[in-house]
Order: sequence, then structure tokens, then C-alpha cells
Amino acid sequence: MGLEMREATGSDVCPAVSCSDLCSVESQSSPLILSLLSSLLNRLVARHERLMFSSGKKITRENLCVFSSLQVPAMSLHKYLERMFKYVRCSPSAFIVAYAYIDRLILTNPNFRLTSLNIHRLTTTTVMVATKFLDDLHYSNEYFAKVGGLKLREMNFLKLNFCS
Repeated sequence: MGLEMREATGSDVCPAVSCSDLCSVESQSSPLILSLLSSLLNRLVARHERLMFSSGKKITRENLCVFSSLQVPAMSLHKYLERMFKYVRCSPSAFIVAYAYIDRLILTNPNFRLTSLNIHRLTTTTVMVATKFLDDLHYSNEYFAKVGGLKLREMNFLKLNFCS
């Protein structure tokens, strides 16, 4: 069953995209869902940061959340997701569920804002939780921490905060 993508007017129909196309592995060993997810998350980050700056809020240590790092990671979100897919070997579905977790976090915490300081660590945490929920075989927190560039203690702390 294919999904149809329509313009806002409803007049132009893009070619149908099936769910299996989103999760199929491209020639670069990376499913299309990673590109879509990174694009969607980057848009959300940009929107949230615009909202913060338009309201006059500056990003300071006082308004950082537990997922925030002190500086913006050098690796783009897309490369970061590809790295996770390559080394964690989780199902593409785990990335979709991870996005659903992020969406629920935003909906249940109206003051929470996605920023370039917290999106990488939040993504690592949600992919880890989604993988443990969906996949029969998964890696330990320590391995996820290494792939995500975190210490085990930080990874455990982030997982605990996210789950509660």
C-alpha cells in the first residue's frame, strides 16, 4: 500500500512512496528514513530555536536541559544518524519509534525546546530506548554511549531521565 504525498492545495500528486521504500537500504548502506528523519529533526530544531530567540530567550546554562551539551557537536545530525545505524545495527523502525518518543516528549513538556545543543544526545537516548523495546538483539548502554560519544554514566543518566 503506497502513501501519496500531496501539495497543500491537493492538486499535485507526487509519486507514491511505500513504507518499504522508506526502510529499504540504499546503495550507501543507509535507509531513506535516516535522511527524512534528519531533515525533519533539523527543521524542528530550527523552529524551536527561532521560537526561543523571538521570545528573547538566550541559551544559557540556566535554561539548558539534561540532554544539552556545552557546545554544538561537529558532526551533522544526518551523519550522526548514519553512524548510529552503521554501528548499532538496529532496525530502521527503531528510528521511527525514536522520533515518536521525541514527539511525545515535546507534546507532554510544552517548555521543552529542541536545540542544536540537545538533539544529538536526545536522539542517542531515544534510539537506544526504541531499540531495546523493538529489537530482539540489542547492544548495552555502554556500547550506545561509545557510539554516541558519551560516557556510560552520562548515558545511564540520560536514559533514566528520559524514561521518567
